Amino acid sequence: MTVKNFKELFRQNTGTHPLDSGGKSGRSWQKGPIGDGPIAFFDKKYSEGTDFLSVTIETARLLDETFSIDQDLIEKCEKAGFDTIQEFLEDLGFIEVYAYNPYNGENDLSQVFAVRVYSRDKDKDLDYLYSSQINEGKDGINDVVVTLAAHNGADVRGGYSDAVPILSNGDYSCPVDVTAGFYVSKAFDENGETIDKDDLSVSPERWEVGYSSSPIHEFSNDIAKVLSVSDDGQEAIVLLKSGEKVIVHPHVRF
Repeated sequence: MTVKNFKELFRQNTGTHPLDSGGKSGRSWQKGPIGDGPIAFFDKKYSEGTDFLSVTIETARLLDETFSIDQDLIEKCEKAGFDTIQEFLEDLGFIEVYAYNPYNGENDLSQVFAVRVYSRDKDKDLDYLYSSQINEGKDGINDVVVTLAAHNGADVRGGYSDAVPILSNGDYSCPVDVTAGFYVSKAFDENGETIDKDDLSVSPERWEVGYSSSPIHEFSNDIAKVLSVSDDGQEAIVLLKSGEKVIVHPHVRF
């Protein structure tokens, strides 16, 4: 379980698995290290000249920005002689109260993950999703513990890393915002004249995170053609079906 951050976790060697296809090099752990860079970016190759602006969230960078790995709890687990966090928590009387994988819903992640939430109280309500509602127990361990396992294989059914306990740097104890939105910095009418984005014939609010579960699909309904994407994937010029143009940037809400 020794990993310093999520960039390392999302490249942990998970080996091969009967349910995890991928050949010799199709698994995420077989790729190069995850470096620094933007959390979200447009895919120039698959977007330019099409009517769909592809966007990706680099999962490990997003998590390193919003969460941390609870090294103290890992150390307690190892000192107690347990091989996994799950076994350690169950020995302390914790019960699994929630689990999810963003693969089962809308997401723009480069890699998905498996989250499990453990609580001392089996009847605890959804307050455990909010980090501010989690208290510390008498043993120095939080009453709610969230674990995350990175999917580093090719097939989502197999190829998961060790589960590590995570701590939130924000409002949510679990990563919940896994889709990217589109921020409009400039807008132009049919004649190429600059206009306020609020004066567009369509509402750019529909392309932002929070309006729907999938901003990318909301935006695709209005796109006639992606004219260009910057090499760094941080800007795109898009022709709308209305004849108007917008300059957009990827945006992730923490």
